[in-house]
Amino acid sequence: MRLRALSVCVWRVSLTALIVGGISHGCCSSSARPQAALTDESHCTVIFEVAQTRPWALYDVSRTVLVLYSDGRVLLSAGQPAESGSGYLDGRLSPAEVAQVAREVCCFSDRRDLEDYYDLAASTDLPILTISLRGAADCRKIRVDGLSCNSGALQLEPEPRELPVALGDFAVLYSKVWRQAVGTACEWMPRHIEIAAWDFAHARSVLPWPPDWPVPPCSEDPNCTDCTFVLPGEYLDGVRALLRNRPPTCAIEIADRKWTMSWRPLMPHEEAE
Repeated sequence: MRLRALSVCVWRVSLTALIVGGISHGCCSSSARPQAALTDESHCTVIFEVAQTRPWALYDVSRTVLVLYSDGRVLLSAGQPAESGSGYLDGRLSPAEVAQVAREVCCFSDRRDLEDYYDLAASTDLPILTISLRGAADCRKIRVDGLSCNSGALQLEPEPRELPVALGDFAVLYSKVWRQAVGTACEWMPRHIEIAAWDFAHARSVLPWPPDWPVPPCSEDPNCTDCTFVLPGEYLDGVRALLRNRPPTCAIEIADRKWTMSWRPLMPHEEAE
């Protein structure tokens, strides 16, 4: 069983509200597609998001690799995380850069040669990317099996090779946003983290869940075999240390039950949902 990230398709602000006057012609004009007149008091509208899942990991969560917001904020994975912190960087694009990217994403989401699913994996143990694009009135989600992220580049594994034309064009856009954001980026700490827990009754050893931490709801239900729960961001380093120090056959013990766990940071747009 694998936890999927919360849907990023509940985006509450029209893209035209993002770049008033920035998309007034071409494939993204108001005459070409209906415009949604929606608002979001959190002001964290997603332009596009790329998330990665590791199918070879039995217990894992889908993690955001890069997400661009309408105010120019870019949250991107730093690759291999350090011993502490979220492993994410917080960068910025200028208003002109955001408007240009939004225009490209809007047009890109309407491309007829862009498919919703690509099976490009040479084997079943390669990463799966989910690309979510915000169009003029709705969102579009594309799944690509076998595509991975490496230092701001999207490439096929195990050996880089040419992508289908539409995906290749998106890879260029992705790399451009990554380069624009990473130069002045600083470490990002999430307000909350999400923990996924699965029953691990056959574990050979256990580590105790700290007694002064909030108790997961699944530990109080004898019939529950998996659950997700949210903790404040200040627990992040403690959670990382707890999970990092256990061997694969070791469980986390809570109220005499054994669990295996994984975590991910909640992105700002997920906080608003």
